[in-house]
Amino acid sequence: MEENQKSSFKVALNYALITAALLIVLDLIFYVMDTPYDSKIKYVAYLIYIGGIIWGQKVYRDAHSEGLISYGKSFSVGFTVGFFAALIATIYAFAFMKFFDPTMITKILETSEQTLIDRGDMTDDQIEQALSMTAKFTTPFMVSIMALIFNTIAVTIISLVTSIFIKKEVN
Repeated sequence: MEENQKSSFKVALNYALITAALLIVLDLIFYVMDTPYDSKIKYVAYLIYIGGIIWGQKVYRDAHSEGLISYGKSFSVGFTVGFFAALIATIYAFAFMKFFDPTMITKILETSEQTLIDRGDMTDDQIEQALSMTAKFTTPFMVSIMALIFNTIAVTIISLVTSIFIKKEVN
């Protein structure tokens, strides 16, 4: 049993690395294409998470678990793939914002300001106050932590759902 758990972690970690690499490449493509920070196209990253999680779960089930996997084990493999991919992507994002393109934080704040202005339901003073508060929490570290938390919640939900379809138990 101990060896089985070890191999599931190793398999999951391999697929987490692949998934993270794909997420980083996608982010670099968006950066080169100058995709706006708040663009809906960036949700494509969740397709990569879904693909990586399913791929890791299926490979573990079919190649390392004799074609059988419980719901719990499937969730465990999927969550491990997703969490470590998110962690690696978060470390990359932090380093990118901190060292490669520090102006990204300014772009995030400008996008926030434009969103508040476009809503049209706030005075200039209220907008300034909201932006002041936003700026306190918009640092590379805080943006990265919030992304990790959000992505961990997302991969948990994805793993819970995909495990329903991946599980294959003896009847």
